[in-house]
Amino acid sequence: MPLSPAPMRCVEVMRSKKVYIIVTGDYEFSKEMNVQNDLITPTNEILTLLNLFNAKYSIFLDVCSFDALKTTERSVILKQLKEIVLKGHDVQLHFHPNWLPELGGKWDEKGWKGDLTYFRLPNLSLGDFNDRKTIKGLFKYGVDTLTEIIRPVNPNYVVSSFRAGGYCIQPSENIVKVMKELGILADSSVWFGGYRNDGVYYYDFKKAPSRYQPYYTTQDVMTVYKPGMNSGIVEFPIASVKMRSKKWLFLHGSFCKIDLCGSGNAQVRRLLLGLKKDLLEGEKEHNFLIVTSHPKTLKALDGFHYFLENTPKLLEDIAKTKFVTMTDAVRIFYKLYPLPAGSLSNKQLDTLSIISE
Repeated sequence: MPLSPAPMRCVEVMRSKKVYIIVTGDYEFSKEMNVQNDLITPTNEILTLLNLFNAKYSIFLDVCSFDALKTTERSVILKQLKEIVLKGHDVQLHFHPNWLPELGGKWDEKGWKGDLTYFRLPNLSLGDFNDRKTIKGLFKYGVDTLTEIIRPVNPNYVVSSFRAGGYCIQPSENIVKVMKELGILADSSVWFGGYRNDGVYYYDFKKAPSRYQPYYTTQDVMTVYKPGMNSGIVEFPIASVKMRSKKWLFLHGSFCKIDLCGSGNAQVRRLLLGLKKDLLEGEKEHNFLIVTSHPKTLKALDGFHYFLENTPKLLEDIAKTKFVTMTDAVRIFYKLYPLPAGSLSNKQLDTLSIISE
């Protein structure tokens, strides 16, 4: 029996929704700093899989561990980064400050060691742009490094986004201030329900404003911007799911982020079914889904493959899906939801102009 007109109209209304899917990866080392095993081989495997589904990858390059490399190893990384960009993928900014030699990083027979006092970016002073031991200096070094690497293959490249090492972005006031000064438009460190406080890591996202959807912030990435406030950046939260495991029963109500190098099919499916439910109940036409990965931890591609294959399938009856880069997502969001005049710094306006061309 054919569908009645009413249900058909309902399907068309649902299909008018859009979901922009951003697959990200933290491009960084394990303590052993094995370039081939940590980065080159797993990243190539991920890129091959992404290509099968016409999906884009946005890597967040840890410029601090990159700085620690020997010249010969660095050339291999540079070659892969440039190939990534030439294939239409994206490279954005990431820090683990403890890798820097001036902050105590050093080689020994077991690999590279760092002073964990400086693991958290907020532990650094605000400082100035000429001192890498400070937040200002580290960001300036990071932006300059990425620009130097990528501009030869993409003359219009600009750093639009950042992710804090270990998600440790709190307190974020100094960090956001410097991001605005340097023209960075977005962060992706927060994940709904996340919490850790063990002496090295500290973040508390239990009361994050959003589980999937980006939002404008103040200088506090956990505070949603409202007219009259001092604006910050746009936060793209990493998708998370509620834990379901006998092992984690004592953490009732806890969440885990979706990391495609470690999350299994069941976790990914729970995420997608939850997103589908929210899409059905929500009114937003444009929606965003951002997931992360760590090539250095890749053991198998099962979860990655399941996500790429099934996200469009599970959502196809209610939304049109599209894989985009981090820079694409930032451009789309700012275009859809423009801020009042005067909210962005001059450098941010420059960045927005470049990525909108």
